[in-house]
Amino acid sequence: MYCCLLEIHVFEMLDTAAADSVSPMPIKPLPDFTPFETWRDDFDSDAGDCATIDYTDRRGANSANTRKFWTTDIGDGTDGPGPGWGNDELEYYTDDAVTTDGDGCLLITAERTSDANGPAGWQESNRWKYVSGKITTANRVGFEYGLIEARMQIPTEVGSWSAFWLLGESLLAGVSWPQCGEIDVLEAVGQEPASLLGTIHGPGYFGGEGLTRKIDHDGPLSDGFHIYSVLWLPDEIYWMFDGTAYHHLSAADAAPHEWVFNQRFYAILNLAMGGTLGGALSDSVDRAQMRVDYVRHCAVVLAGSDGPIGSVTLH
Repeated sequence: MYCCLLEIHVFEMLDTAAADSVSPMPIKPLPDFTPFETWRDDFDSDAGDCATIDYTDRRGANSANTRKFWTTDIGDGTDGPGPGWGNDELEYYTDDAVTTDGDGCLLITAERTSDANGPAGWQESNRWKYVSGKITTANRVGFEYGLIEARMQIPTEVGSWSAFWLLGESLLAGVSWPQCGEIDVLEAVGQEPASLLGTIHGPGYFGGEGLTRKIDHDGPLSDGFHIYSVLWLPDEIYWMFDGTAYHHLSAADAAPHEWVFNQRFYAILNLAMGGTLGGALSDSVDRAQMRVDYVRHCAVVLAGSDGPIGSVTLH
């Protein structure tokens, strides 16, 4: 998600059945494990601003007595990887696109840009077709190993590109992407409403060469809430959809390149529009919305092991 994905092709793209009968290509069996929750955000707030988010453009104005786990990203990436966030995306991120419904769900809403919601100068820009939202735990919450998951209902409008992903904290200290590492727990696009992707990017396997797998649900992913997760262990990662493993990668799969995932990462949720993976926009789509019930981290105890694997750092 950080930089251009182009056409991901390293692993064979798969067609599978629904989550309760997923039959992907054989992968290493998911180990037996017991999870112990160490951190969770249920986004329980009154409708409007979320109490656990520090909104960048109005910092300090919301729920000052509540610990902030997230901050918002603002803009089109010009001050980061480049306009369009390095992926030719066509949204501009704003605080106002990130809210809660007052019933325990975070809402990230993409809307066609207008005088009512657009940033200054939007009429002159040929890129800011939508305003949308992006939140990150960078410099707030870090994760290292364990079970990381989100329960979400994602949009399938044409042009939408939903993502739940992790970046190595070394990026914050000046290490460049992809050397910092990226774990895409979920990417899904409206152009393929039943498909989801799990991917890693690192040195020598990034962009169009990211190590990935795609599966198909038995209906559009917008049909309800689903749980997207990774079981992240030293030197290996499993991806799960509604509790069923469909993808596994280890350090051997990245060889001869470096495995850069034995370090602390931070989490990101965003809804992009268009771009190298989101594809062409549709004139008929004025709005798309991602709904997030919760995000959580669990330390895990593997069967036969001595102690838990996984930790959370609150910065």
